[in-house]
Amino acid sequence: MICMENPSDLKKQLFVEFEGEQGVDEGGVSKEFFLLVLEEIFNLDIGMFTYDKDTKLFWFNSSSLENEAQYTLVGIVMGLAIYNNCILDVHFPMVVYRKLMGKKGTFLDLSDSHPVYIYIIFFVKSV
Repeated sequence: MICMENPSDLKKQLFVEFEGEQGVDEGGVSKEFFLLVLEEIFNLDIGMFTYDKDTKLFWFNSSSLENEAQYTLVGIVMGLAIYNNCILDVHFPMVVYRKLMGKKGTFLDLSDSHPVYIYIIFFVKSV
């Protein structure tokens, strides 16, 4: 809600300083900050996302107790990281990136995000 009051604040360079640590933020401290935040966000014990070991992709946890605002905050944090030139090691199915670009997902996106469903659909169809 605070960031929506003045969205231009999101376009300011972020400078991070860890309490009790010396160091000038020339990008490394910011990157460490985002890595620590994202590690917590994608922690499976938190429950916002699920992880598929076969595809090595994250997906939104349908049984998460978090509300939409929490996911919006995740998007803002990821956007801030990108805006501040921090490359993130987060892997979503291509359908998520298509949606971010304003495109619609297709049936074929299931092969990327949920390959087991495609196998089941084609197996059932051929029987």
